Amino acid sequence: MEYGRALSFPWKSEGWISKIVVGSILNLIPVLNLANYGYGMEVARRVAYGDVEELPAWDQLGRYFVRGLAVGLAAFLYMLPGMLLAGLLLVGTDFQGDYAPSAAAIYFGWSFILMLMMPIAVLRYALTDRWFTMFDFGWIWSVIGRNLGSYLAILIVGAVLSTLLVLLGTLALGIGAIVAGFWSVLMFFHLFGQLGRRAVTG
Repeated sequence: MEYGRALSFPWKSEGWISKIVVGSILNLIPVLNLANYGYGMEVARRVAYGDVEELPAWDQLGRYFVRGLAVGLAAFLYMLPGMLLAGLLLVGTDFQGDYAPSAAAIYFGWSFILMLMMPIAVLRYALTDRWFTMFDFGWIWSVIGRNLGSYLAILIVGAVLSTLLVLLGTLALGIGAIVAGFWSVLMFFHLFGQLGRRAVTG
């Protein structure tokens, strides 16, 4: 995985200042910040298919928002079975008693599985532009299984780099942290795009 490339590509794009500013501002606005996920999906798609690694223009804000909202809906549906099963175990128990530990284990266990699946599901959506493909579980687990080492490295190294970016940004009177938050989004989507390139070519 090319982590340096994922970190540096935004600053090599034409008009990067305005694009970064728009994304950073959106990242601060609840609900509307979903557009950044749709924007990041476009970054991942371009990387996966070998297109020019350039920050997209913000001329399709509505489309980016709808795609981000669609991802949020899919995440809710992904989480629903774990919530329902845990809730059924707790019915009539006042969230106490013998079933409470089992319910908690189910909920957090399902959340962990979701954490593994959801990024690849979003990548699938980015590659196909079809919402229902986020539930193509065979493809999702196939990609995870064939790229497990790289995938775990993205999650771990990406999280470390993201934390460092925010910490360094905070030192810049806190203003840099706003930019760092959006920068981290771009970095992760570029890395998932690299993973997607393997899925497309392999």
